Amino acid sequence: MNFVGDILTRIHQWLNRGLAVLITLGMLLIFVTVFGSVIARYVLHVAAAYLDTLASWSVIMMVFVGAAVIAYQRNHIKVEVLHLFLHNKRARTIIDWYLNLALLVMSIYFAYIGWGYMMYTWSLSAYAAALPAVHMGWIKSLPFIGGVLWSINFAFIVVKDGIDLMKKHNQST
Repeated sequence: MNFVGDILTRIHQWLNRGLAVLITLGMLLIFVTVFGSVIARYVLHVAAAYLDTLASWSVIMMVFVGAAVIAYQRNHIKVEVLHLFLHNKRARTIIDWYLNLALLVMSIYFAYIGWGYMMYTWSLSAYAAALPAVHMGWIKSLPFIGGVLWSINFAFIVVKDGIDLMKKHNQST
């Protein structure tokens, strides 16, 4: 069990390092596109609407990727009212596991809804982006991508916490 837990932890850390790099690149892209838009508008007197569109897309992407990183760090919003009444650490851990399982189910549902939304928008040919040769459906696929990233993170959390719970249970018996 320890070997499997270590492998899952390494994969999970590798995945979230990649997401952190993606967030860094997104911030850099936002900075460059907004700066380029300002230079184009006020120095060159040219409207560069595609730069504003690209910056907006980057912000939306960072919201979903950032939410996945927050899930990895376990800093997502949660109400801990039950923890106030439970003084048993094992009971708290079990309740946390069930709550993370519920979040996993909700993130899978979000990915499912995002998939339907993505397929619908990709089927429409009327969408046109300000950015030349880029289909507007790409940005509409971000809820699906975000749901998949959240699902992966919550799946890792549920499996790792389940392994830890089983180890603690086996040690206590």
